[in-house]
Amino acid sequence: MKGFTTTFTTCKNMWSQVSVAMSMMLVAFLFSSSSFGQATVATNAPDYPFGATVYISGSGWTPGETVTLRVTHNPTQPSDATDPAHQPWNVVADGTGHITATWTMDADAYGASFLLTAHGNTSLQNAQTTFTDNFTVDFKQGANKDGVLPLGTIHWIGSILISGNSRIVEGMSTLQRVVFTDLEGGVDDGSGGTVHRLRIFLLASKASHHAYDFITGWNQALGATESLAPGFGLYPPANYAPCITGAPSVTYYLCNA
Repeated sequence: MKGFTTTFTTCKNMWSQVSVAMSMMLVAFLFSSSSFGQATVATNAPDYPFGATVYISGSGWTPGETVTLRVTHNPTQPSDATDPAHQPWNVVADGTGHITATWTMDADAYGASFLLTAHGNTSLQNAQTTFTDNFTVDFKQGANKDGVLPLGTIHWIGSILISGNSRIVEGMSTLQRVVFTDLEGGVDDGSGGTVHRLRIFLLASKASHHAYDFITGWNQALGATESLAPGFGLYPPANYAPCITGAPSVTYYLCNA
């Protein structure tokens, strides 16, 4: 019985020592993981204009390791294989596992999406992110009796025109407007602005239902509506400004507010 007690005590002491050692190893491992965890890569903005500098940063890499970066089109384009701007380059992670780098939006960046990849040559970790060089298109239709607004008030909405928001008679033209922001390039108009060419394609029917007959101009649409329904005030009078100024992020615009 005494020997059994001694054996049990000895095993218990040994297990306690092993447990302490394993706990210390676990703590050390957790500390290491929190210091140099999952590798990341990021840019300082989601979208850039042509010629802008993309500032790249990352963390979680092995200190001192070489990290290979590359920017390609998303999806990949044939030019990525030969264009010098889209070839891999290397950076070295600092003592805390952080990386920094820059990349310039090149000539083929306009309207494109890009994929930035990072590969750790020691840790074998990978990370990626995306960014763009896009312009913004804000398309809306003009409802002429939406909610509490008086008939004839053009309320720019992002949905379809229905009886709940518009009064439309046969022969009327529906009013539509589009605002482009962040456009680049174009032809100098001689007064500090630029001229861009816009091509419009008209979908005359949808799901076998006929929708539009032809395209009209702004004043033509207003004048024709007054001729079709004189005195009803379905639209503002002809030559009324379309009122497209304002922040594109605003949900709607009031033309005659």
